[in-house]
Amino acid sequence: MVLSHSVATDGTHIIHNSNSGNYLILTSGGGVEVASTIPIVYKNLLNTKNISCIIGTIRLKFSSYVILATSHEITGSVLNNEIAIIKSFEILPIGINELGKKNNEEVQYLKLLNTHLSNATLYFSIDNKYDLTNSLQRQFTNTHKAVDDRFWWNKYLSQDFIDRQVGNDFVTPIIYGYFKSHSAYFNGKILEFALLTRRSSLRAGTRYFRRGIDIDGNVANFNETEQLFASDDQHIFSLLQTRGSVPVYWAEINNLKYKPNLVISSQSSIDATAKHFSQQVELYGDNYLVNLVNQK
Repeated sequence: MVLSHSVATDGTHIIHNSNSGNYLILTSGGGVEVASTIPIVYKNLLNTKNISCIIGTIRLKFSSYVILATSHEITGSVLNNEIAIIKSFEILPIGINELGKKNNEEVQYLKLLNTHLSNATLYFSIDNKYDLTNSLQRQFTNTHKAVDDRFWWNKYLSQDFIDRQVGNDFVTPIIYGYFKSHSAYFNGKILEFALLTRRSSLRAGTRYFRRGIDIDGNVANFNETEQLFASDDQHIFSLLQTRGSVPVYWAEINNLKYKPNLVISSQSSIDATAKHFSQQVELYGDNYLVNLVNQK
């Protein structure tokens, strides 16, 4: 799948999918349309170039923006499906954006968005052929194929497309995490190793500032780490581990100390903790817990 992006003179964005031949048309005011041909009014397009994928759209104070991944790097593959990390991106206004350019709040919001996207390690599957949001076991055993919303990092940014049922031609589930694979030749067989980490979007935040659990049982900075092993004789293995903040209500007072003081909430966390472990058992089966507090 090759996506190409163009901009019309009125700020309308046209994105073409070479596989399906369809066009995604984004107009000011939140217009989202999929068409098999370009309307004649948009025949004179500017700055046509290939892009890696669409990260999504976002509405700030004055304007809406489309976020495009403009380059990527292949970091490996899973079962012959290539996985890539986003290397560069653009945030482009949809329509004419004169007010947004002059507003200090709008400029600050754009800076924050740029900072997050610049610091995040975002991965996607080339041509949407592999579901990075789900473990291998979930993909093989689930009767219905569905992206896991916990790890679909750009779902909020994709909501306009989801609501209008744009489909896989233009919607790319992206994870925040890590992926790397390596192939080796051993005893006459080709072996493929891969390491994949997917970060949950629920109760995400920076270290020290985001800790503990919420009332829904979501712990701060929850991750799945999956080790994958496959051989060319169709043997496939996967080991899945999860980690997250200690599932009680607590926080840290940030200061200049190497080990900041901990603050334990007087609010009982029994219900939230029980909800968390019920969810974990339902999702993963029997859990084996490892205490990493003050461990080397």
